[in-house]
Order: sequence, then structure tokens, then C-alpha cells
Amino acid sequence: MAIQRVSVVSTELSCEVRGQGKTLVFVHGNAGTRQNWRPQIEYFARRFRVVAPDLRGHGDSEKPTGPYPISAFVVDLARLLDALDIDRAVIAGHSMGGRVAMSFALEHPKRVLGLVLAGTSAAPFDRAGEQIARVRALGLERELREFIEFESSPQTPEAMKRELLEEALKTPEHVRIALWKAVSEFDVSTRLGEIRTPTLIIVGDLDRGAPMAAARQLHERISGSQLAIVHDVAHFTMLERPELVNRYIDAFLDTVLRD
Repeated sequence: MAIQRVSVVSTELSCEVRGQGKTLVFVHGNAGTRQNWRPQIEYFARRFRVVAPDLRGHGDSEKPTGPYPISAFVVDLARLLDALDIDRAVIAGHSMGGRVAMSFALEHPKRVLGLVLAGTSAAPFDRAGEQIARVRALGLERELREFIEFESSPQTPEAMKRELLEEALKTPEHVRIALWKAVSEFDVSTRLGEIRTPTLIIVGDLDRGAPMAAARQLHERISGSQLAIVHDVAHFTMLERPELVNRYIDAFLDTVLRD
């Protein structure tokens, strides 16, 4: 495992870089870390160069004062790829990371070989105001704990929830509040037709934060996209069904990266 510290715009990111070959970038979500993609990092590093950053404000990266708009993460990602001398890559994003991936594809279409969008939406998150109020009223740890519970399925292991909370608590309260504001303002639903890169959409049929309707909207509006539904799973498909999700991504990459 190679952990690098990479300077981007007024901050420094912690980034895991592994493997060789064509590049696959994994982008986590709101109050996540690269550990949310751990099964995929381990699996795909055998065949590809895998890049998995902790976004600014998260994990082991620096946590400057806000704001934290999605556009800032897009700029960071472009600078990160520049620093690593990567021209083009497949970008995989979960939840808020999917919003970053979509925005990156819209702003830098020539740099994206393919998109993997897991548990995400092109529309504003309509419960953000409620979550900000909960952070302020209940405190960060309780808000995170309850939101992880909300985003889990009845089958989600308790150990996984504890690990998710442990990683989430690396995101401080001021960043969490800023992130909720960012996803409430994000909306590229009218621009999805501009995405021309091959796209795989993954959704758990029990996902409440980024429900099936959001995934179907992506599928309908992104021309030629593929939709993979993971049954009996909620928001964390890549952790709860890693082997199945890896197979979906593997098959997608076999077509996208075919020489």
C-alpha cells in the first residue's frame, strides 16, 4: 500500500495509490473515507492502477474551513490526477462521490474513460436542512450514528455500522454541516444528457438516501448507461455485497477498457 500526500488547492489530500495499468479512481461520499471502497481497492489493484483519495475534510486529509461545494472536490480531483500524471481514468463515486464523479465528467469529459455511479443522485438532497438541524441539536456523533442506521438495511452487520461510524467521525462537525449544504444545492439533473462516457449505475433496492427512482433517472437520461440493482441492500452496496459489485464493475471495465 502506498499512501501519498498530495497538495491540491489550498489543502493537502491523503491518497492511496496501488497497482499498475489503466487508472481506476474511487471517490467516497459525505463523511466517508477511502475505506468505504476497501473491497474494491483490494480487488481491482490486482489489474489496474487504483487511486483512492480521502476528499478534503475527510479521513486523513486536511480539513480546512469551508465552504465545501461539489465544484471544489471536482477541482481537487483534477489537480490530484495532474499531480499523479494521470491523463484519463475511470471514475467511480459513491453517494456524494457520485455527484463529484458526474460533475467531473461534465467539466472534464475527455479525462473520463468511464463512470461508475453507486448509490447517488443528480438531484438535490432534500433532507439536508433536517440533517444540519440534527447535527446542531444532537451533536455530530449521534447524527452520524442515526444516519448510518437510516442508510442501512436490516441485514447490515453491526460491525460494519461501527466501522462506518469510526471512519465518519474523522469528518469534523463544521465540514459535515458544509457538506449537507453542498448536496442540497447540487443539481445536474438537466445536464445528464451531456454525459457521453460509458456509465454503470449501481443501486441497492432498499436505499432510502439515493433511492431506486434516482438511479432510474440517471439510467434514463445518460445515454447507453447500464443499471445494476443489488437486492436486499440499502446504501452501502459495495461493502455489503462486494463480490457482486466487483463482478458488475469487472464486466463494465472489460467493455470500457477493451484495447
